[in-house]
Amino acid sequence: MASTDPMASTDVLHALSTDLDDAGRGAVSRAFEHAAGLYAGMRLGSGEETMSHALGLAGIISAMRMDADTRIAGLLFAVPEYSGGEREATRRLFGDTVAALVAGITRLNSL
Repeated sequence: MASTDPMASTDVLHALSTDLDDAGRGAVSRAFEHAAGLYAGMRLGSGEETMSHALGLAGIISAMRMDADTRIAGLLFAVPEYSGGEREATRRLFGDTVAALVAGITRLNSL
C-alpha cells in the first residue's frame, strides 16, 4: 500500500498524525518514509504487504489517539525482521522509547 503517489502518501500521513504537534507529525513522516523504503516489495507470512499491515496497525493506534512514539512503533513493527534485529539503528533514528516499543512488538510476535 506504500504508494509512490505523493497525494496518497500525504493523505495517509495526515490520517496518522492530524492530532499531533509539529514534532510528532515530523517524526511520523520520517518513520513512514523509513518503513516504506525498508518494506518495499516485502510481504508477511500471510501474504499481506508489510507496509499495508504497518499502515493498518498505525491507523488503529492513531484512532486510539496514542502518542507519536506509539504510532511510529506501529509503522516500524517489522524493522527488526528486515534489518537483522538492528535495535541500535531504530534507537538512533527514532529514540529509546520507539526502540523499546518495537522490541516489545517483536517479542509479542514471537509468542
